[in-house]
Amino acid sequence: IFVKSYSRVGSIVQRSVPEISWETYGSKVLPCAIGLALDIALSNLSLVHVTVSFYTMVKATAPIFALFFGLLMGLEEPDAKVFGSVILIVLGLFMATQGNSEFNMTGFFLVFFATIISGLRWNLLQILVQGEESLPTPMHVLEVVAPISGVLILVLSLLFEPPW
Repeated sequence: IFVKSYSRVGSIVQRSVPEISWETYGSKVLPCAIGLALDIALSNLSLVHVTVSFYTMVKATAPIFALFFGLLMGLEEPDAKVFGSVILIVLGLFMATQGNSEFNMTGFFLVFFATIISGLRWNLLQILVQGEESLPTPMHVLEVVAPISGVLILVLSLLFEPPW
C-alpha cells in the first residue's frame, strides 16, 4: 500500500514540477532551506540544555515573530484583531505548558534564536509560494527545499554534535 501511494504521489510531483531558475534558488529557495536547517539544528541542540516543557513555552512565541516579520516584510497589514489573536494563542500555549521548568541560559538562547528563525522562515516560505508559480503545492516546495536543508543539517550536526 505504501509503495503504491508513494509511486502515485511521486509520479504526480515529478510530472508537474517545472525547472526553477538559479536566481530563484539563490534568492528564495536557499534562504528558506537555511532557515529550516537552522531552526531544526538550534532546536535539537537546545533540547540538550532545557526540558521539553520549557522548550515548548519558548517555541510558543513563534506566532509573535511570524507576525512581526510579516509586518516588516509587508506581507501583513497591522490589525488589532490579529494582534489580539496572536497574543491569546501565545498566552494559552504558554499557560498550557507551564510547569516544572529549569532555566538554562544557553538552552534559552538556542531555542529563542530557533524561534526567531522559525518566524522568519514562515514568511520566507510565504514569499516563495506566492511568488513562484512553478511551486503550486506544499509537496513541490518540500521537494526543492528539503534536499538543501538536509545537507545543511548534516553539516551542522557534524560540526556541533559529537558522533559518538
